[in-house]
Amino acid sequence: MRTLAIYHLCILLVLLPTVLSARPFSNKGYKFYKEIQLTGTPTERLGKVEIDTQVMKRSGYTDKRLAIGKKLVPFFVQDIKESQGSSGSYKPYVLFDKLKDDNKVYVIRFPEPPRNTEYTALILNSDELYETSVSISLGRTPTDWQAEQSYNVYDYGDDKSQGGKKIEFRPGEYRYARLQFQGKQNFTFSKVIYTPKEKLAEFSTKLSLEDIRSSHNNDSNHSIFYYDNPMQKPFHRVELEFSDDAFERKITVYKMNSNKNYSYLRKSIIRQESGEAKVQKIQFRYTINSAIKLEIANEDNQALNLKSIKLFAPKQEIVFRLPYEATQKQAKLRLYYGNRYALFPKFDFYKNAKLKKQTIPSYELGKEKQNEDFGYSFVEPPVSSWIIRISFILGAVALSFFTFKIFINYSGETQAS
Repeated sequence: MRTLAIYHLCILLVLLPTVLSARPFSNKGYKFYKEIQLTGTPTERLGKVEIDTQVMKRSGYTDKRLAIGKKLVPFFVQDIKESQGSSGSYKPYVLFDKLKDDNKVYVIRFPEPPRNTEYTALILNSDELYETSVSISLGRTPTDWQAEQSYNVYDYGDDKSQGGKKIEFRPGEYRYARLQFQGKQNFTFSKVIYTPKEKLAEFSTKLSLEDIRSSHNNDSNHSIFYYDNPMQKPFHRVELEFSDDAFERKITVYKMNSNKNYSYLRKSIIRQESGEAKVQKIQFRYTINSAIKLEIANEDNQALNLKSIKLFAPKQEIVFRLPYEATQKQAKLRLYYGNRYALFPKFDFYKNAKLKKQTIPSYELGKEKQNEDFGYSFVEPPVSSWIIRISFILGAVALSFFTFKIFINYSGETQAS
């Protein structure tokens, strides 16, 4: 019986990681916090706050938490876009108008849009009421259509159907449009609407060369640079400076995947003319938050000397949903950050089409404070990670030992009988 009890204890040790991981939120692992200034008593449950430079520098991709007391507040993070230019409209010019296989086809030209603007919608009219579908192709020239979309358009003669006369399309610097309507009805085009261009607001971090590990592959004559990104900071562009004069090299960028291996991200060419001090920009198609490896092919040349490296990330804001009780009384909402061991939070609250159309109140972050509750707990990383590893090893060793002992006893009893 005693041996069986010890056997069960060993199984418990093996299962201990599951027990340790199933825990509620604790703020102990977070080094810093800022209070979000909820002015007065909020009447709306939705709110947003911009992540400032200080938080960006001290936090990573996964370690932000919003809490009122010990209760987590659901949120998501989204990029901030800056608008440039102005809004307005022009009257388009009809180049082509023809009936083709019982479909009405138009080709129209847009005037050159003002600087830092792009076309987003087309308003159409007809002398008769209508309900039909239209396919529209858009491009900078009539031979290079960049976007093709289909729409249902309608006008029933009342105010509520006015939205059916507006064709909203993907923003772009278009100059031409081809429209094919089902049916023989005639249309006119009163205006094409332009709006300000939007671009991502950015935040930059200059890395210390001490943060970069480097090596050299003598067989291929490749220079290799590693950035481990321990805080999992997000970025979407890398800018490099070299102290060398004229050069032209191929560079390959790899990112670390979930299996802790480097996988291909993109290739590029870095070049610099003699006497030119040029920043080498490598843009990614999406934001990454992992370690990266930069591999430069030197061919028969001497290795380049890295002078500086900068990471660029989109500025972001946190959109959150307050619990009901926070709208009834003054509540202290805190943003915790600075925990390299935190996992990415998973909430049911997320972006959707309805949320995008809402006007969300903005709040501000207060001054940074050291978390007075900070301290590593045995149920949280990194301590819990070591407890789990040691417990697993001890449990596996003990389990093997007692399994072997039971087997020996069983073999002895079998031989005795």
